[in-house]
Formats: sequence, structure tokens, C-alpha cells
Amino acid sequence: TLALPAADLQPLMGTNDHGHAAYTGPCHGKGAQKLAFRIFALDTKLGLPQGVTKEEIVRAMNGHIIDAAELPVYHFFRL
Repeated sequence: TLALPAADLQPLMGTNDHGHAAYTGPCHGKGAQKLAFRIFALDTKLGLPQGVTKEEIVRAMNGHIIDAAELPVYHFFRL
């Protein structure tokens, strides 16, 4: 098992669909909505700035993905 130094575990906040560097969460109608979290193992640190877009992250990850996984989840929203 490999461990990363705490200094390497700094999160990157990307720009959301509303153009802000913040988490807004799912916003769906009443009932269940299937979501998926995608997790990537990379062979390098990307060194991207805060507020980067999804497209910039995907472009920087190109050629550096060692492995990937997807975690499906269901979000239930009641009014």
C-alpha cells in the first residue's frame, strides 16, 4: 500500500456549471436521480489552479490515467 504525504492531498475546486468555484449539489425534481462519481488514479500531479474547468482537467489528465472507477449512487429528493 502506498501513502501520500498530507501536502499532496490538497483538493482542487473546479468551476461548476454555474461558473463558480463552489459545490452546488444535485438539483433535480421529486424522486430518485441516479448520479455517478468518477475516480481517477494518475501518474502525476496536475498542478492546475483553483477554478479550472472540467475540460481543462480532462485535457491535463490525458495520458496520465493509470486506473479509473465509477461509483453509482442514487439521490432521493422529497418536496
